[in-house]
Parts: sequence; C-alpha cells; structure tokens
Amino acid sequence: MTDGTSKRTLEAEEFLVKDTGGRTRARLGMQACGPALSFHGERGLPRLTVELRGEGPTISLRDPSGGWEGLLEARKEGAVMVVWEDGGKRGAGLSATPDGPEVFLSDGECVLRAKFAMASGHPRLRLMDKHGTCRLELAASKDGPHLTMFGADGSPFASVGPQRRQ
Repeated sequence: MTDGTSKRTLEAEEFLVKDTGGRTRARLGMQACGPALSFHGERGLPRLTVELRGEGPTISLRDPSGGWEGLLEARKEGAVMVVWEDGGKRGAGLSATPDGPEVFLSDGECVLRAKFAMASGHPRLRLMDKHGTCRLELAASKDGPHLTMFGADGSPFASVGPQRRQ
C-alpha cells in the first residue's frame, strides 16, 4: 500500500499502441519539431495528429490514404485553419494575421485562387489565375472603392477608383 507520497515514473522516447494484428494505432513521441501524439487508421497511416511545434500547437487531419483533410495551427503571427478535399488539393482556409483576418480558396492543383482579407481595417478581395498570380483586386478604403486589374506578369494595367491621397 502506498502512503500517497511515492511517485512512479515511466520514461521512453516513444510509446506505441498496436492492435491485435501488430499495426501501430497510436503513437506518442518526439519528432524533429517537438512532441506529437498521433492516431492511425486501419492502414497504419496517421489520421489525427496533435503536435507542439516551435511556434505553437498544431492539429492535423488526414484521409485514409494520408491526404490532407484539415489543419488547425497556432503560429506566432496568428492562427490558421484549413480544410481540404480531394487529398489536400482543393481547399478553403481562414487565418488571423496581425493585419487582420483572411479567408482563402485554392483549386484542384493546390494553387491559391481567391483571398478575402481585412487589410488595415479595410476589406480587400483578390482573384488569382491558375498560376496564383493576382489578376483582379477590389478594395474598399476610407477614400472609397478601388478596382485594379493585373496582367499575366502581375503588373497592374487598369485601375478605377478615387486617387490616393499623398
């Protein structure tokens, strides 16, 4: 019988939980980025992982084939949440940045195609081409709405809106 003052400690670099077939179903251990806890699916691939990285905690979700489905990450510059379909190719996300919140969309090739953001307290919508180059920007500021169109090289070629004050 213990008197409540003794402690028992079990130490290891990695703990594995295996099913009756010998497949790893959970893992607790150190990775290059820090400590991690992962739960594995029937194929032995990680499906849910909780990590503590240098900048903060991360929770990631993967499909049975290992493709990305979701990510929640706390970073120094703000939190990020992303959800994907098609194994991580198409997705939508939300991030909190020092400049303001952002919502973004990517296409089937994992290229950023649209972003809605609050920049310095003013809303801004950007639409990108299949290469991720901004082609259209609509912004609203204290001076009024502003629309800018960009060429394939990313340089502006047309702009409509009030002149910016110097």
